[in-house]
Formats: sequence, C-alpha cells, structure tokens
Amino acid sequence: DRALVFGGTTNGYTGLNDTWALNLNGHHADWKLLEPSIGIPNPRLVHTAIFDDKRNRMVVYGGATGTSFWDGVWEMRASRQDARWTPLQPDGESPGPRDLHTAIYDEERDRMVVFGGFTYPSTYYSDTWFLQWDRGRRDHDDDDGGNVIVRRGEQPLSTGANAAPLALGLTRVHPN
Repeated sequence: DRALVFGGTTNGYTGLNDTWALNLNGHHADWKLLEPSIGIPNPRLVHTAIFDDKRNRMVVYGGATGTSFWDGVWEMRASRQDARWTPLQPDGESPGPRDLHTAIYDEERDRMVVFGGFTYPSTYYSDTWFLQWDRGRRDHDDDDGGNVIVRRGEQPLSTGANAAPLALGLTRVHPN
C-alpha cells in the first residue's frame, strides 16, 4: 500500500510538478521521489488527484500556477518500477480551467467526479462534472442555486458554492 502525491507548493504560490510515493507497508513509512520516464504535467497547485484502482493510476485534473489555470486531465501509471505521465483526451465538453475544486473517484460507477472550483479573476463554480472511464466522456450537472443536483438517485458529494477542496484529493467513494 502507498499514497501518491503530485505537485503542490512550498511557498503558497509557486507550483511544483514532482511526484512522490509514501510506502505504507510494514511499521516504517518512507517517501520516495518518482522520476517519470515519459512526460510530466505543468507545475501546479490547488489541483485534484484521484487514484483509480482498476487501472492502477493516479489521475490529476486542473490546478493553477499564479494566474495560469489548467484544464487538462493527466494519468500516471503507478507501477513500482516505472512512473509514466500521459495526457488524457476525454470526449465532450470540458469543465474548463479551474482550481480549488474537489474530486473523488466513484468506484461503483467507474468515474471521476469534479465539483466546484475557482478561475481568475473572480469566477466561482458550483457545478458537478463526471468523467466516465469506460466512455472517456464528460457529463455535466449545473445548479444555479449553488448546490449539487442529485441525479439518478445519487447522494450529494458536496454542497454549496464555497465547498472546500480535499487536502490531497486522494479520496474515493466505496459502494455500501
């Protein structure tokens, strides 16, 4: 077992693009810098990352550095011997560049769920987007009232226009 961390900041505004693994096996945890053999996303902070167990990969979306906001979706295959970043090209409309959003991996429906966020200079979002892995497509729910719309019997994942992002974005939904 291990945790993966990508990017972030050390001073509050300059983005990083390094990838670290925290080994959680045994009684001693240790950090290891992963040095990808192919491509690396732009430096960024206040982005989200989820881990897709089915495909053994970390998926990163959005983020910003200064007044540059990112819209891309990247995956890093997480084998123990190698780390490779690859940009994904989902079909359909994009949520657009943003940071300070929240994302989770919905294991039951095999998708990434992105909620809310911010874009410079002062646009706040309260929308919800779904990136379906099996179709490689984005779906969108928008609620002008500031809360997540509950669709097809789903439980709300987060509510309100100012929902806080998850600390590392390494969260997933488990079916009951």
